[in-house]
Amino acid sequence: LTALTAQSALNDLRVRLYRHLQVLPIRYYDQTPLGDIISRCTADVDTVDTLFSSGVAGLVTDLIRLVTVSIAMIALSPILAMVSALVVPPLLWITNSFRLRIRDAERQNRLAVGLLNTHLQETFGGVEVIRAFGRELVIVVRFRRVLEKTLKAYNLSAKYSALYTPIMQILMAIAITLLLWGGAQASQYAIQISLGTLTAFVLLFKRFFDPITSVGEEWQTVQSALSGAERIFQVLDLPAEIETSSNPQKKLIPAGGIDVRNLSFGYFEDQPVLNHVNLIVAPGEHVALVGRTGAGKSSILNLLGGLYSPWQGQIKVAGLDPLQIPEMERRRFIGVVPQAVQLFSSSVLENLTLGDPDVRMEAVERAVRIAGAESLIQSLPKGYDTPISNGAGEGVQLSSGQRQMLSL
Repeated sequence: LTALTAQSALNDLRVRLYRHLQVLPIRYYDQTPLGDIISRCTADVDTVDTLFSSGVAGLVTDLIRLVTVSIAMIALSPILAMVSALVVPPLLWITNSFRLRIRDAERQNRLAVGLLNTHLQETFGGVEVIRAFGRELVIVVRFRRVLEKTLKAYNLSAKYSALYTPIMQILMAIAITLLLWGGAQASQYAIQISLGTLTAFVLLFKRFFDPITSVGEEWQTVQSALSGAERIFQVLDLPAEIETSSNPQKKLIPAGGIDVRNLSFGYFEDQPVLNHVNLIVAPGEHVALVGRTGAGKSSILNLLGGLYSPWQGQIKVAGLDPLQIPEMERRRFIGVVPQAVQLFSSSVLENLTLGDPDVRMEAVERAVRIAGAESLIQSLPKGYDTPISNGAGEGVQLSSGQRQMLSL
């Protein structure tokens, strides 16, 4: 029952995380490696899954055992219980010290896993280049270096977890010696503690340490789950991109061309890409932005499309600020064709409309004719309903040129 409940909650967590990632500002993706984002959605959630699927029941059982044994010890001999309480401060100090060290080690482990996923995503995404230049051995050496960081972080956490149990055993042995010594000295102070009571108390005291030791053996799993959850909620705590609300009473009427004044912008702080740029494009005018690589041509187009906020200056597209236009309305006023080719594992029609039910088939066919992709779609087995494969599952494999044509 616990596992089923946990799976339902974790499924909701995955969906919530995925949904939140969809509405984060584009700059988050500029500053965060894709492999790390994937790691948060998969490996980090899996650590929480492992805890709730196999560890929660054991932790609850150990806690109940700890409470019941403590009550039994107090009921059996309050005096011996007071003596045994002397071990609690060092027990708490040791446990907290190990908790902090294992948590730090698990944080590093989670970061290392994200770095590993980033490396895998980069190398497999560029496998054609690697094979073309015969650099397989170099890439394998790089992978070994990344893997060493992951292994080092894991081994550090495992080392602390392995040390916790023997230290608890040593502390228990010291405490039992103290109890036996105290029981032997009790008669000198007219304190009546029978041999049977002392024996029973020592046995109970040993059972008191059993759940503590058991928790220590699960400590790495617990801290790994907490570190994973920490990374998940770091993303969930990020503010979503502010969406401009639409006013159905106010109809937006585009008028004019493109007006950019004193525009400054950059992707990272203190690293401007555009400085005090001015640009005016009249309605009906065709303008090409020409410049060296990195001059900011694509950045200007992204700003015109409302994907980013400028550091300073103002942008007007058809007399409207792109950021003040509700997103669905903005897409009607401003069309952007990005450089990157991105198709999804779905049908041709779903790729062309991105699943928007409001796009009519007549508009799709018109766009296909303008892009010159009509003959390509007609040659496919199921036309617009033909599934496109990205290397997994069923579907047709398109060439780079065909993918570019459909993206256009």
